[in-house]
Amino acid sequence: MELMIKSIVSNPAIQGTPCSDRLLSDRDNVFRMMDASGKFPSGMASGNLADLGSFDQCLAGTTRGSHYCTVILKPRNASLLDRMAVYNRRVDFNYASFLVGACAPVECGSDQIQAVYQSAFNDWFNASVDSCQSSSTPLNVFQQTSLLFLGCWIFFLIIGFVLLGPSVSPSARRPCSSIDAFKALATLWVLLGHTYAIVEPHIVGLSLRYYEMRDGLLFCFISNAHVSVEIFFCITGILIAKKRTRRTLSVAIMGIFVRYVRLTVPALLILIIAPLFPIFCNGPASLLIMKQRFLNCISNWWTIPTHTNNFRPLRSGCLPHLWYISADFQIFIVVWTIHCLVVRKRYRMVLLGLIGAASIAYVALESLVFQYAPTVMSGKTIEEVWRASTEVYQRPSCHLASVVVGYIAGSLHNSKMLDAQKLSGRRAELYVFSTTAMLYAVLGGHPWISRSWDYTERPFYPALYAAVHRPLAALCIATFYLLREHRRKCSKRENSIGDDGVNGGSLDSDESSEEDVRMKGHGCPFFPEKCADHCFKLGQVRYACAGALSMTCAC
Repeated sequence: MELMIKSIVSNPAIQGTPCSDRLLSDRDNVFRMMDASGKFPSGMASGNLADLGSFDQCLAGTTRGSHYCTVILKPRNASLLDRMAVYNRRVDFNYASFLVGACAPVECGSDQIQAVYQSAFNDWFNASVDSCQSSSTPLNVFQQTSLLFLGCWIFFLIIGFVLLGPSVSPSARRPCSSIDAFKALATLWVLLGHTYAIVEPHIVGLSLRYYEMRDGLLFCFISNAHVSVEIFFCITGILIAKKRTRRTLSVAIMGIFVRYVRLTVPALLILIIAPLFPIFCNGPASLLIMKQRFLNCISNWWTIPTHTNNFRPLRSGCLPHLWYISADFQIFIVVWTIHCLVVRKRYRMVLLGLIGAASIAYVALESLVFQYAPTVMSGKTIEEVWRASTEVYQRPSCHLASVVVGYIAGSLHNSKMLDAQKLSGRRAELYVFSTTAMLYAVLGGHPWISRSWDYTERPFYPALYAAVHRPLAALCIATFYLLREHRRKCSKRENSIGDDGVNGGSLDSDESSEEDVRMKGHGCPFFPEKCADHCFKLGQVRYACAGALSMTCAC
């Protein structure tokens, strides 16, 4: 240890500084610091890129006046990579370099620590200090401001709950629908995929196992889990189509404003909390991870309220995981405006169908010309993965077709354009078709994810897959939605027969299909679709407004 301390103190960047005095005078604590520091990573051939040392020992009370710094070592000699064939083929060192945890006295600045490591590994690596943490780091201005806004938010939330909570009616509760089931499935799938997709490679001892696992076909449910987000986009289209409203420009503008508030308020809450993450989440690689997701918000915070976050590069944006909110809002503006301003349902469906087809063609042409990876995780290098994510996956054009598919499904629900008898007779075939479409959307990217095929050699099929696999996933969800809602409607109709005398007999009889029930209102005469919904709830398939200007809905 004496020789090591003398070697460190003799460094020109440390000689005659308070750092040198501390190293020479406090031997016991310096020994604990050296013991807590990481060494050069072992097990590199298995994918271990880091030796983080003992973070807790470095910042514990027994080790006084120390801070923990993250040192990054980037290979500077190409021959080092040539000797590691596995690494040279699998890992891009422009992104994944070596990581070493350094525990040093607080008197030693990051530039001095960098000088020590650079002199030690000068022949092979370029050393840099990413960040330093201590046990008593004061709050900066941004963290103090975040705490102030968060406190005000919680205060008004409590006041609102006290004032409005008792007025909420218990009848507002509703049973879970098929859309709720799809949301739960998509949420779990997103969490599963991101468990692997956004992991920091330096904190995984066997990071190369990911490349081994993705050779398996079933692992595509994780490596190609980005398809799961199409479920949410499809649901957006379904909900827009089910929204009955007046066809005026003012309604369209008001709907966009309400959507903006609904999406922006939670996003701003996350933006306020973001500077506090280094306080609540600290660890040997915590700042390295947070810098990629939170620390760019100081200069790019405005992309959150303007919903332009999905047009920023993935590694330099603020809260890049909120790209979905931005893309959803941008697509909503287009689809909602058409929904409100085009009066005839058929015209709306045709117009949006053409727009969806154009977006599919655009994604195919874009992937073909610029040779983007057909799926996010099938890029040859990490740079190509970032490029496909930023230029394709985050853009609204990539997901517009999924929203259109959902919108058409929502429009066909309870519509005369969909033959209910044919739907019942083809239920098994439709289930097989939708399941096949989803399996192709998820598993069809396996040849490129496993590197069996090169998407740059024969680019036409990869471009086609890149364009159609997301709408196919949405088509599966839309088909399941129609089948499920049709079956639920049939169940309600069967349960209503003979239970309360509403139908008065069999559904197939002429007596039950005519005007058995007459109710005031229910949309007549101006909104007959509400009359249709009312009659379907009663188990009737025929409906009409009783007269041209009558307020009576007849089932």
